[in-house]
Amino acid sequence: GFSGWARFACPIKETRVETMLPPRLDDPFSRPAGITAILKIDVSKHSILAKVEWLSLDPKSVVFIAHVGVSIHEKDYEYNLEKLIGVTLEERVNADGTMIARIHEADKSRSKEQDASITNELYFRVALDSNP
Repeated sequence: GFSGWARFACPIKETRVETMLPPRLDDPFSRPAGITAILKIDVSKHSILAKVEWLSLDPKSVVFIAHVGVSIHEKDYEYNLEKLIGVTLEERVNADGTMIARIHEADKSRSKEQDASITNELYFRVALDSNP
């Protein structure tokens, strides 16, 4: 198994681009000046501890998104890291994209552990780097 931060890896179930700012006039490559998206992640297979860690992420935290490809050679599997990007967390949101308050700020009577015990999907608004 994995150790360290890799044990918190989870599949992305949905991505939805929210905003794409027009390129800056001085950008010779005409890349968007900024991109925000909503990510829906599946934490259903994680322990309560891992879910609490996801719920505890602060705005401006950096999360890495990796795309791992699989090649099959006879009966052996080979895994390749095909893409890796970093995104900056802006806020935790509901499925419709509206911001939700942090659990410990919104409801003092419910702990993060209690919320993590019923949480299987999380939504985050993230800022993507538009540079390749």
